[in-house]
Amino acid sequence: MLKGFKEFLLRGNVIDLAVAVVIGAAFTAVVTAFTRSFLEPLLRLFSGGENAVPPGTIPLTDEVQLDYAAFLNAVIQFMITAAVIYFLVVFPMKWLQERRKKDDEAAQQTDGELLAEIRDLLKEQAERDRDRATALTPAAPAGPWSPPAPPQAPGQQTSGQQAPVPQAPGQQAPGPQAQPQPVPQGRPGFAPYSPEGAHRSRHRG
Repeated sequence: MLKGFKEFLLRGNVIDLAVAVVIGAAFTAVVTAFTRSFLEPLLRLFSGGENAVPPGTIPLTDEVQLDYAAFLNAVIQFMITAAVIYFLVVFPMKWLQERRKKDDEAAQQTDGELLAEIRDLLKEQAERDRDRATALTPAAPAGPWSPPAPPQAPGQQTSGQQAPVPQAPGQQAPGPQAQPQPVPQGRPGFAPYSPEGAHRSRHRG
């Protein structure tokens, strides 16, 4: 209940309406004083009316006078009322409304923006931690120096074996070499049979 009453009082239209009523009443007094002090005497001057000369007036004739005191009193009251309304009501309410507007704009920040800010903060923290770890890590010692390997000849493999030589077109690769056949051994006292030996024995006979 109190919260609703506070919101009702702090609404801009209620304050504006109250200020308008007060300022309107004060301005009405100014208009009334101007009419009674200046317009009515001028009308009486041309109409020939009779009126007693009160204090604070300027007699134009024996029957007509200007009541400047009432008009000045109304103007002073209007200025005082307007100053009090502005400095005690309008200015503080304007300041409160601007402050509430800023708070509402800050509260309207979406969840996506909050998550994006959290992500950026975590990313910056991770980068700082990585840079700190890189600065604290000692450099690795260099290994023993080894001379570079000599350039290899064309057709030579790294294992020391000779690479196969490409064959010319139309030339077949050499096949496997024939293995020597074992010579049959005869019995003791007999020579092994052969066509050449048989031919020789025929000539001898």
